[in-house]
Amino acid sequence: MAYGATIENGWLAIENISLKLPRLAPSFNGLKLAQISDIHMDEWMTRERLSAIVEAINAQKPDVVAITGDFVTINPELFEDDLVAALKTLKPKETSIA
Repeated sequence: MAYGATIENGWLAIENISLKLPRLAPSFNGLKLAQISDIHMDEWMTRERLSAIVEAINAQKPDVVAITGDFVTINPELFEDDLVAALKTLKPKETSIA
């Protein structure tokens, strides 16, 4: 818990990774995917803080954004509006992948 409170609490990692997936459909060649995880919206992860993270994601100009896991730490009804408002400002180039 101390590690999470002192080390990870300000951790934002942006890593560019190129993957070669031989069986992936050619239409996905060059697709830029951004992935965000472990938001843990609460009193510490405020709307303003999440908005800054969303801005960092948008600066990468992704084609698609994947949002995975751990949206809210506790009491989702208290943080839902701020979470949704911040995530609505994500600007992927594609709004759906068929």
